[in-house]
Amino acid sequence: MFIKVMHALMGVPPRMKLALVARMSSYREFIVGFFERGPQPTKNQKAIRRDYQLPISIEAKIRLRAPRPLFFVILLWLLANTPADASLFAQASGQSSTVLVTTINQAGEPVPAVTVELKSGGTLIKSLVTDNQGRATFPDVSPGDYEVVASQEKYQTLSRSGLILVAGASLQVDFTMIPRIELKSSIDVEATPETPIEQGSSPSVEIQHAEIKNLPNRPVTVQEVLPLIPGVVRTAEDEIRISGSSETSSAFVVNSADVTEPATGQFGVSVPVDSVESINVYKTPYLAQYGRFTGGVVAVETRRGGDKWHFEFNDPLPEFRIRSLHLVGIRDASPRITFNGPLIRNRLYLSQGIEYALHKLPIRTLSFPNNETKQESVNSFTQFDAILSPYHTLTGTFHVSPRKTNFVNLEYFNPQPVTPSFSAHDYLTTIIDRYSVGTKLVESLVAVTLYTAHVWPQGPEEMILTPVGNRGNYYSQQNRHATRVEWMESLSLSPISHYGTHNIKFGTDVSRVTTHGEFLASPVNIVDTNNLLLKRIEFVDGKLFNRWDLDLGFYGQDHWTFNPKLAMDWGIRFEIQGITETVRIAPRFGLAWTPFGAESAVVRGGFGLFYDQVPLSVFSFTTYPNQVVTTYGPNGEIIDGPRRYLNVMERGTGGGFPFIFGDNEVGNFAPYSAAWNIEVEQPITPRVIVRANYLQSNSYGMVILAPGVANGKDAIVESGSGEQGYRQLELTTRYIWKPGEQLFFSYVRSRSRGDLNEFNRYLGNFPFPVIRPNFFTNLPGDTLNRFLTWGYIRLPRKFSLAPMLEYRNGFPYAQVNASQDYVGIPNRNQTRFPNFFSLDLRVSKDFQVSKKYSVRFSLRGLNLTNHFNPLGVHANVDDPQFGTFFGFYKRRYLLDFDVNY
Repeated sequence: MFIKVMHALMGVPPRMKLALVARMSSYREFIVGFFERGPQPTKNQKAIRRDYQLPISIEAKIRLRAPRPLFFVILLWLLANTPADASLFAQASGQSSTVLVTTINQAGEPVPAVTVELKSGGTLIKSLVTDNQGRATFPDVSPGDYEVVASQEKYQTLSRSGLILVAGASLQVDFTMIPRIELKSSIDVEATPETPIEQGSSPSVEIQHAEIKNLPNRPVTVQEVLPLIPGVVRTAEDEIRISGSSETSSAFVVNSADVTEPATGQFGVSVPVDSVESINVYKTPYLAQYGRFTGGVVAVETRRGGDKWHFEFNDPLPEFRIRSLHLVGIRDASPRITFNGPLIRNRLYLSQGIEYALHKLPIRTLSFPNNETKQESVNSFTQFDAILSPYHTLTGTFHVSPRKTNFVNLEYFNPQPVTPSFSAHDYLTTIIDRYSVGTKLVESLVAVTLYTAHVWPQGPEEMILTPVGNRGNYYSQQNRHATRVEWMESLSLSPISHYGTHNIKFGTDVSRVTTHGEFLASPVNIVDTNNLLLKRIEFVDGKLFNRWDLDLGFYGQDHWTFNPKLAMDWGIRFEIQGITETVRIAPRFGLAWTPFGAESAVVRGGFGLFYDQVPLSVFSFTTYPNQVVTTYGPNGEIIDGPRRYLNVMERGTGGGFPFIFGDNEVGNFAPYSAAWNIEVEQPITPRVIVRANYLQSNSYGMVILAPGVANGKDAIVESGSGEQGYRQLELTTRYIWKPGEQLFFSYVRSRSRGDLNEFNRYLGNFPFPVIRPNFFTNLPGDTLNRFLTWGYIRLPRKFSLAPMLEYRNGFPYAQVNASQDYVGIPNRNQTRFPNFFSLDLRVSKDFQVSKKYSVRFSLRGLNLTNHFNPLGVHANVDDPQFGTFFGFYKRRYLLDFDVNY
């Protein structure tokens, strides 16, 4: 009856009924568009008809038979009272249709419980959930243009738009659901373990973004987070040591790309900590995909943009310097802004982290205002994630990090005039392409790194070393430029059923590294407490260096699950370092066994060979200036010298090792380690997990420097004869209250011994001018016993508590005499700093400012017990204060707040 009345009012004859009903949805679009765009020119009706696809014949008849104002009034009334799918007209015409949606995974299996939404013009028509067969059916759908969206928590949100439904027909829409892990910056076969067996034989120690954000020490860099891992320490020289090994013996990767400094092999600047999704530390990774290390692997994965925009503003307020109750400038400032979200819904995501850091580190052993090291840096990380298709994703990252430090390694014995200044610029660009076909995943990565570093003294004066403190200016100056171009390809095949289940991965990587620059040095004088000259070191005949290297790697690995109780990791890796002209083979094997079922104890263990990538600074050593050393007697007479020490590079000593192949040439270094471990992990309750792990690693062929003789001449000899060993017993307990709330306890008993003269002590950014004889002794960072606990607890009324407690034996140090020579054996157990103890605590409270914004106020207390943790020791036997420990950071409190959106 209603339709007949409308026909009469509009003067539409019966023969136009079907045509008018069929196009009613187009008229609705026309009217909405007309009023959104405003009045249209009346002289161009054909253009308007083309824009809105109006049928010319129907429009002409309506214009002749119906007054325009009445026509608009009637249509507006219809629009306001007609359902969005125009089902009234569809039922009247008897032309309804059906939309069938199916959801399957990449293996072709149905995916149930997927939310499917049917939309038209951005308006939700109806929402269904797929059944056990992965199907959802929308009946009685009118013809038109639709969009279908499929979403589930474990899978990416997918959509199909521009679907034209014809009257009386059915439309089928198929979705192949992609797990959300596919969009991570790093995809590994073992990426999201569900059982101890799937974790494999050597799982990493992982710290997630939420844990990092709630730590009491408020870390700004990844390096500040690493000492929270058992077996990882930060030495007094500010160097990270993993399983007793230096940074140059460990790998540091971000989204699978190598970010170590191309020339020295030391850890470069990582991404802003707020851009980090997770930090994984592998001490015995038996997966062959990891290479170029003998110590450990630090693998960082970054955060991608989510389906909603998220904004964080952390540490907006600086820390002011207060002396004698007076404000004296700014001590620290580290404002950090992070935002991420969708640029194009379901297609393109952005994640951006920007950090500015200004740190004026006070040295308690010196007096104000000449007791501060000033560090200033900007750290920007940008990531784009594009979903090109349900099977194809593309990730691009751009990292820029300029930084500068005045008065590096400032301390009591090296006041500001003696310290160097340092500046560096890091630029890293990566492109990661992932394409999945069924159960196969192909990953491609291209990374380009540009790095510059400059080291310079505070003035032109000669450096003077004395038993009670050094004078003058720092002796060396460096200008260095380095690049790395890296290309990686991998193919993952999983799962393959054959006598169990196999997750197989093959890969290759190619890396080209270059460095060029110069090393300059001025004379160094060594005097006694009476200022009498004992030695003079001069530097002659240095020249520019220019080195390059091409490294190749190939690997294959298999995570073989025999049954729900037993799995094996096995693989092999081939590495070729061009500049050393060596080929290295690294077999690896590991087991994971749950003898009593998946919810009980799991036993893990394995053995593997690992090889270092020798940094280019090792091969630049022969271009450094030669040392000319003159020794003086008590009356100023020359008693030895001048002796000129040539810079000589020898052959490596790994030629007899059956897994290393190469010619017996100078510089054929191939440092390697053989490591094994056994671990037992036992869940006590669903909330308490206890783990015991024993690890042993022995390294050989390490590059060291020491005074010696080559071809009958005095020389500083660079050889591959270094060795080191590491043993560790680790006991850890993790107590989980709720998701995101936990306490972590660990005890580590370890020994780290090896050759003391590692090349990086003399070929790094800030070398020491005196090259002493080599000793096999305790290495820097050696700690016999270390207990560590930290965690995060939520309290009522939106309060939270984050404690951190550390107790360990003091680091070893070396005793020297007035000539700067070792006295006895350096770093022995009898010469250690006092035991270290520190209790830090962070109390926070969240305030919800609005529906979108929240503010977190935090109060931090550092070294709450005010324990004496000395920073320095008078280690020169000719120093009147020999043996005295001094300087420490007293108890202090800090207030800060963050803004979250």
